[in-house]
Amino acid sequence: MGRLKQVYSHLSQSAVVWSWIMNGLRLTAGNVVLPLLATKFVKPDFDMYFVFLSLAALAPILDLRFAVSIGRAVSYAMGGAAELKAQGFAPQENASGPNYVLLGNCYTLPARSIACCP
Repeated sequence: MGRLKQVYSHLSQSAVVWSWIMNGLRLTAGNVVLPLLATKFVKPDFDMYFVFLSLAALAPILDLRFAVSIGRAVSYAMGGAAELKAQGFAPQENASGPNYVLLGNCYTLPARSIACCP
């Protein structure tokens, strides 16, 4: 019984397991609600819901892994990195905490680059 409790504790704290659970719930919600709406909605309303469901499914593809890259940059800044490199990690000398200047750049650069796009 102790081993099962240990495995459950490990899995309940795993980010990978929680991401799979959330993806499963998201997909299940779409698949459960879709047949219900097909019988209750009139055709134009159902068509609009189906468009929204398709756009929600397309969002992770359009993300193009930007969230992962931004998350990695924020993690490096919180770890005390002096600068962001394409590969590797450059810690600050005598760093005692996060590099708040780099952290601020991690948040403002994506917003500025998106605002510049036509």
